[in-house]
Amino acid sequence: MPTTNTFSVTVKGNNAVLKTAPFVYGYKWSEDDTWGGDFAPIQGDTVYVPEGMVLVVDQSTPQLQLILVEGTIVFADGADLTVQAETILIVDGKFILGTELKPHLNGVTIILTGDVHTRQLPEFGNKVIGCYNCELDIHGKERTEVWSVLS
Repeated sequence: MPTTNTFSVTVKGNNAVLKTAPFVYGYKWSEDDTWGGDFAPIQGDTVYVPEGMVLVVDQSTPQLQLILVEGTIVFADGADLTVQAETILIVDGKFILGTELKPHLNGVTIILTGDVHTRQLPEFGNKVIGCYNCELDIHGKERTEVWSVLS
């Protein structure tokens, strides 16, 4: 029976590996060092992923106002996750939820909060995952039935 080899890589004192194909080096949402040694974002906060940063979402998020991605956001596949925000905006960045070679097998629920009075972004509106010059890559479990009859 084949064995699975795993290893951990530490970058500047932080465990920074997501076991995917290919490897992705990034900062885990769950680690305080990701947030400058402070605590993780709380309800109503804005999360900014700057160019050059990889943020690995390895736990569910509180209800956020905005997630702005100019770097890369990757979803870990260890458990079901829920991401809540009024707006997710990817500008020149990457939003990666599984890959073609290694699809995401657990559930990810994205809840876009707000109502008709929530602030709107030009060209996108509100309650949106906006993608401007970005890479939006979503791969999940293969489904055998991909359509349904509506009544």
